[in-house]
Amino acid sequence: APPHWMTMPCSRSTGITSALLVLVAAAAVIPAVVLLVVKPKHEVKVPVRKNMTAPLNTFTVMDSSRSVTGTEWINGLLFAKNMTLRLNASLPKFRAGMGQFAQDFQNDISPTSEMDTWKFLPKGVSRIVGPTMMAKGFCGNEFSEAFVGPDAERHCSGGGFGELNKLPPWQATEESCDEKAEQLIIVVTDGEPRDGPPVTEASRFLKSRPGYHTKIMGILTKNDAHSEAADVLYAISSCCPAESMVSSGVYGMPKCLKARDYACPFITTVSGYSALQETVDRTVQTLTKEVFCESSGFVSTTLPDFRSLWCLLLLAPFVAQQLWQQLLLCVSRGALTRGAAEDIEQNLAGLSQSLEEQAVPAGPPAAPPAATPAVSQPSGPQPGGTSSARQQGSEVVPPQASSASSTAAPGTGSAASDFSGRKWAPVRSA
Repeated sequence: APPHWMTMPCSRSTGITSALLVLVAAAAVIPAVVLLVVKPKHEVKVPVRKNMTAPLNTFTVMDSSRSVTGTEWINGLLFAKNMTLRLNASLPKFRAGMGQFAQDFQNDISPTSEMDTWKFLPKGVSRIVGPTMMAKGFCGNEFSEAFVGPDAERHCSGGGFGELNKLPPWQATEESCDEKAEQLIIVVTDGEPRDGPPVTEASRFLKSRPGYHTKIMGILTKNDAHSEAADVLYAISSCCPAESMVSSGVYGMPKCLKARDYACPFITTVSGYSALQETVDRTVQTLTKEVFCESSGFVSTTLPDFRSLWCLLLLAPFVAQQLWQQLLLCVSRGALTRGAAEDIEQNLAGLSQSLEEQAVPAGPPAAPPAATPAVSQPSGPQPGGTSSARQQGSEVVPPQASSASSTAAPGTGSAASDFSGRKWAPVRSA
């Protein structure tokens, strides 16, 4: 018989199939039991991008020179109040202060995130009167036209800039994208300054400081956008880069060498102080856009902990061994050529036929022919001659003659004649 591996089909046996089915069922049931009963969890931080606003610190410097009437002064204070309260409601991190300049600088409200003092304006503010010394509103009472170039940085320690620098840095939180705040000085005036060269140096210094975010916004009243005062305030504001500023004319007024951009958001002109209230919404919208930023952060979420299912890897060696065994069986059977398989089948067929022939029973072996004794014939008639003749005619027929007689006349009695009282079955020829 052929070896077992030659006749084994390339498929899983019943035992192997059952084992693999058990593994599949275990792989489906065990994780469900672990996740539903044990409920392992782990925290994952997912990166996200958010639209946020940077912190904003503002300081409003009001022109309190002689050209500003009492009513205009009150309208200016109300404008500063409404703008500050609106910005505080719009920005998560906001601090504001206020001061005034004329002959000198006077600090009225130190920069703070508390809005209680702002709500009571214009109460609590005493006005000073004098010429329009705008550079002192930016850098303090010690700043003069003698402090130019490197000296400007050393002496610009007061005014609105000095008050903003006293503020501690913001603590980084998820509501803002930068802990370094934008610094904005808002100047409200009704005309040209009287200290041209100093204000040019102060403005150039504030706008050119590397690594800082100080900007200047100018709001001009009682003038139109094409007036000479508007050109001067345009040069002072952040609309004009620091490297494009020069002192021009007899009084050394600030001038911007670049062509004026009338769409710049850092300068606003109105017809009078009474019209300032109409610019609150526009100013708040402009400043909100300036501090808009996009921050990349992380959001924590809790997910099922599939790492607790590592124990299922212990089943991998058994599965690999079963797969390898089945692969070997398939490869072994496929290695037999078609001719070798046909030879094996022919040999098996011949062997089966031989076994069938050996299983058929055969007749007894033929007896050897007996020697015929010499019989003397009497010369004369014998008594019972008929019997003698009958006996003589009944001599033994050799097996060959019997077989030939059986073949010549099948089914006749001569083939089944008795001999010594026994009958012999006919021999089947192959």
